[in-house]
Amino acid sequence: MKAIVITAALALAGASTVVAAGELGDNCAWGVVNGKKVKTDCAVNQMGPDGKTYCFSNEQVKWLFMADLEGNIRKANDSYKK
Repeated sequence: MKAIVITAALALAGASTVVAAGELGDNCAWGVVNGKKVKTDCAVNQMGPDGKTYCFSNEQVKWLFMADLEGNIRKANDSYKK
C-alpha cells in the first residue's frame, strides 16, 4: 500500500510544477544587473541571503550572478528602481 501512495504522490508532483515568484518583477536578475529587463518563468531561481527569490533566464547567468551575490543583488535592486 505504501508503494502505491508514494508512486501516486510522485506522479502528481511531476504533473504540476510549482514555480517560485521572484523579485525584480520576475525579470532575470543578471539581466537587470546589466540594465536589461528579460522576463522569466522563474524556473531557474536562487534564494538570496535576504530571503528573496531571484529568477534567471538560464543556469549560466545564474552562476555569473552568484559569483558576487551580495554585490549583484545591490546592483540589481538599484538598476530595477530606475
